Amino acid sequence: MSWWIRFIARLYPRSWRQRYGAELDALIEDTGPGWRVALDLARGAAIMHVTMGFAPLRQHVRRLGATPAFTLTALLTLSVAIGANALIFSLVNGVLLRPLPFEEPERLVGVWHVAPGLAPGPVNQAAFTYFTYRDSAESLEDIGLWAQTTATITGPGEPEEVQALGVTDGTLPLLRVTAALGRRFTADDDAPGSRETVMVSHNYWQRALGGDTRAIGQSLVVDGRPREIIGVLPAGFRLLRHSPEVLLPIRLNRATVQIGLFRYQGIARLKPGVTLERAHADLARLIPGMPDRFPIPAGFSREMYDGFKMAPDVHPLGEDLFGDVSGMLWILFGAVLMLLLVAGANVANLVLVRAEAQRQALAVQLALGAGSARIAAQILGEALLLSGASGGCGLLLAQAGLQAIRAIGPGGLPRLDEVTLDLRVVGFTAAITAVAGVLFSLGPIARHARADLSDVLKENGRGSSDGRTRQHVRHTLVMAQVAIAFVLLVGSGLMVRTFIAIRGVDPGFRDAANVLTIRISIPEAVVAEPAAVARVHDQILRGLADVGGVHAAGVTSSVTTDGANRRDPLFVDAREQSEGQMPPLRRMKWTAPGYFAVVGNRLIAGRDFVWDEVHGPRHVAIVSDNLARELFGGAQSALGQRVRPSPNGPWREIVGVVGNEYDDGPMRPAPPVVYWPFMQHGYAPSRTTVERTLVYAIRTERANDPALLRELQRAVWAVDPTLPLTRVETLQDVYARSTAQMSFTLTAIAVAASMTLLVGVVGLYGVIAYVVAQRRREVGIRMALGAGAGAVQRLFLMRGLVLVIAGLAAGTALAAVASRALGAMLFEVSPLDPVAYLVAAGGLGTVAGLAMWLPARAATRVPLGIVLRG
Repeated sequence: MSWWIRFIARLYPRSWRQRYGAELDALIEDTGPGWRVALDLARGAAIMHVTMGFAPLRQHVRRLGATPAFTLTALLTLSVAIGANALIFSLVNGVLLRPLPFEEPERLVGVWHVAPGLAPGPVNQAAFTYFTYRDSAESLEDIGLWAQTTATITGPGEPEEVQALGVTDGTLPLLRVTAALGRRFTADDDAPGSRETVMVSHNYWQRALGGDTRAIGQSLVVDGRPREIIGVLPAGFRLLRHSPEVLLPIRLNRATVQIGLFRYQGIARLKPGVTLERAHADLARLIPGMPDRFPIPAGFSREMYDGFKMAPDVHPLGEDLFGDVSGMLWILFGAVLMLLLVAGANVANLVLVRAEAQRQALAVQLALGAGSARIAAQILGEALLLSGASGGCGLLLAQAGLQAIRAIGPGGLPRLDEVTLDLRVVGFTAAITAVAGVLFSLGPIARHARADLSDVLKENGRGSSDGRTRQHVRHTLVMAQVAIAFVLLVGSGLMVRTFIAIRGVDPGFRDAANVLTIRISIPEAVVAEPAAVARVHDQILRGLADVGGVHAAGVTSSVTTDGANRRDPLFVDAREQSEGQMPPLRRMKWTAPGYFAVVGNRLIAGRDFVWDEVHGPRHVAIVSDNLARELFGGAQSALGQRVRPSPNGPWREIVGVVGNEYDDGPMRPAPPVVYWPFMQHGYAPSRTTVERTLVYAIRTERANDPALLRELQRAVWAVDPTLPLTRVETLQDVYARSTAQMSFTLTAIAVAASMTLLVGVVGLYGVIAYVVAQRRREVGIRMALGAGAGAVQRLFLMRGLVLVIAGLAAGTALAAVASRALGAMLFEVSPLDPVAYLVAAGGLGTVAGLAMWLPARAATRVPLGIVLRG
């Protein structure tokens, strides 16, 4: 026989060759060598491997099918736990772990500043910092600016307002984004005075321009001015959380740039090999010299600039995308991992109980010659089959859960449309599935793979009792389940307490479901003069107020919690300003008479604006209650005081104080706010300014009536038919977005806690039920000797009570550590809140007590004769 034929013959399974090897060798000798023989041998070896591989699988399936209650319980428990882990990991993977969709994303950074002398928190980029960094930074390949905005597009059809981004010419090149059609912006497009151009998204090109390649070079009327379409963005283009329909060049004029006006977001690409630390140091060296490059505005000084204490904040671009979402997702991931631990402990308990019932059969197999490895393989195979089936069901549950989350669309969760059950998620699920199967098979393998038949027969005699080692293992698993369930219940309780505290916050408005908000923007090319813009807004407001069912209407630059955050310094006449010191930035809003009454923000002192203060050169202001208390000691004391947003502008008298607005959401302190009339004389040096984009707040019980929107639209178009109505939603919808992330987290943790409690209680019930079954004869003897049902029940309840108390003690220590991770998500609630701990302990103890009482009660209701014969 040729060596290569002999080699192929050895591919047959070893057990098959031991039995049929001689016949195979004889057949080969009779046939003779040849490629056909080799091919038949290889095919036969493959068939034998598949056939013999399925034989143990069929045996595992039969054995699991013989215990349907165990199999279904374990399958359901593990499927839910694995599915929850796959679901949350898919969110973690899709949102946090997947690289940004740009070339070499690890070199992309967000460029911000910190300036404790100017404002708390991050500070945006400004034109003067951008030009300085682009000219002189040695660590950056390039830097770009971008700003979210909107644009009104007019044409043959109805006017339309679309999402837009303003960008500098270097933004797309540093992202390595090329145009799908046409070209991207160049330095000429970004230069002041050049012809005006626009890029459109692939979606807008298809939707509005019919996907016509001849669109390049055509004109698009944007904000009342014609712009040449020079390019189409790639399909699916997104900059962080923004999917713009059009891109516009920012067109900064270097000749007029001054120190100040931090209004842009910065993005840069590091040079190869440059670290974040080196980039920090590089940009920091340029900051002190910026006043030498660009002039300081009149009324400000070099000392004020130095008082900013400005420093760069360079970080991976992904952080600008994730924000505080990363902390929420990791908390949820930890919660579902705890659920998996509890489910695994429960299944391990079930496997131990099932293995005890099969122990005699396993020992007989050992006595008949089955090796320990074969018994271990049998136990491990069943465990892996069970966990593998659970993993497959878990992936199906995760897919259903992902679709539900997409339908709900929890606010603040970026890249949700990119989240899929990709290979990484499937691999993670396969890994935890395999680990779970191996772990809960270790106990039975260690216990039964080397069991002795005589010992088994002795232990299964009438007088035997459950082994202490087995008891300790099961009891430890139950205590772990109780402890982990308690941790999640505490976390859920803290979130519920936070939600209750938030519901008690006065957000600065009333009856928000009956306040409809509409955004209207008047481009400069449509109405040029500020006074004319103010008159148009006034006319629109009066027209909306006359619509049937509308009780009142008002305007503002920003409604509560809509995300706007415009800040300027506030100089106070009554307060001495240290020489060269810049006052802190304050949030600014622009409004008109009647707005506070429309939304239900109470007037604490003084009065509202009047229309003469909007249209005429009268300098007045309204401040929030917390700002009045901070600066003047109270609301009444603030009336008549004077403030201004620049060191050399006209003073403005405070005529009113209104309630605080929780602009950053109810979980953060209400920011101090200054309100100005929406047209200002002298706010900017020597000129009149007006807010061209305003939010109209309309109080009506018809907020959800589709016919109302058509009537409001007709009222607006009666004033100017080129103005679109956008962002139509109730104030309640706006506010709900600010709490959507917290609500999603609360719901997810509550579901995880409930499932963990259920699984843990089932495990506790199973242990007590097993102990009762093991001691049925003892129960019969006790009752025959006169023991009452209550005494017998207390016997088992005390055993379970010890496990619950031990689990609660361990869980309290774990919860004290774990709940601190929720600190940033809590509002007016301590991570060690005693109410949450007591309620969690009471609830868990009550449910656990019921789980223990049911099998203990059942033990005393079995007829005595049956018990004594058992």
